[in-house]
Amino acid sequence: MKAVVVHQYGGPEVLKFEDYPDAACRVNEGFLSPPLPGLCVVNAAILAKIPKGLDLIQAALPLVTMTGNQLLSATGIKVGQMVMVVGAVGNVGRSAVFTAKEGGATVMF
Repeated sequence: MKAVVVHQYGGPEVLKFEDYPDAACRVNEGFLSPPLPGLCVVNAAILAKIPKGLDLIQAALPLVTMTGNQLLSATGIKVGQMVMVVGAVGNVGRSAVFTAKEGGATVMF
């Protein structure tokens, strides 16, 4: 199968698209200290494709914004309700705070 594999720590440049023989997750192969987390197997049908000409960092920006928005939108928060956003200083959290405030909720963070 084809897989995106990480052999070392680093940014997006360390992601390698390779043939991979085993679809099972392997945890802590132990060749780095601290060891890399186990490989995660994901169905390709649920992944988003990055458009040509857009790098991984640029593609992640709308993704985190949509994640925060969808997390809060799915809860059905109503005007006047109180919402607590843990991790509001991160990108997903800031987006969640914005969505809650736009919906008329009082936000604690």
